[in-house]
Amino acid sequence: IGGAGSIANNAFATQGTDGNSSTAGSASGAPNTGGGGAGGRTANSVGQGGGGGGFGGVGGQGGNNTGSVAGKGGLTYDSTSGTELKIGSGGGGGAGDDLLNGSAGGGGIKINASSGWIMIAGVINISGESGPNATTGSLDMGSGGGGSGGHIILIARNITISSATLIASGGMGGNATGAGTNNDRCGGGGGGGGRIVLVYGNLTNSSTTVTLAGGAAGRSA
Repeated sequence: IGGAGSIANNAFATQGTDGNSSTAGSASGAPNTGGGGAGGRTANSVGQGGGGGGFGGVGGQGGNNTGSVAGKGGLTYDSTSGTELKIGSGGGGGAGDDLLNGSAGGGGIKINASSGWIMIAGVINISGESGPNATTGSLDMGSGGGGSGGHIILIARNITISSATLIASGGMGGNATGAGTNNDRCGGGGGGGGRIVLVYGNLTNSSTTVTLAGGAAGRSA
């Protein structure tokens, strides 16, 4: 779950929910483990983007403004071979004239066929959501951070993946491209990529695309 945005002066928005422990965020610019840190502003003339959620990769930092506090990107957790199912983490909320929340991380899917077979010939996409964009009429904008990619775990004696696509990418940070001056427009940080784990005795892999990319930072001008 993404953190709530804030339009208050001298206040932080809310961190994204941590996908490792499902701990909800609080009002802080620091990361909530995987959850992206929140934007904060010290005056009503500034805006601040929220940080992207982390998981397999770290989240990106929110766009920074003089007189505001950067929303830090979420941290990595779990491991490249872990088989305990996790979910992606939410992006931090933005602080500015628009109420812009962070976005949710991707979900989790685990298939354990034990000594049997798993065959995939389609698409599994558990990417994080992209952050919301600021409206063009707002002057001091801080967009929400993107959610991190989710978790795919496949366990079987035999796994066959044919012409399939497995995606657990991070969401893009929200854009902030409205009417304010350049340093008042702060995009959200992109979410980190998720994790894909395959545990098998025999693997047949034909023409498969695997994507774990981090999301791009939101535009700040």
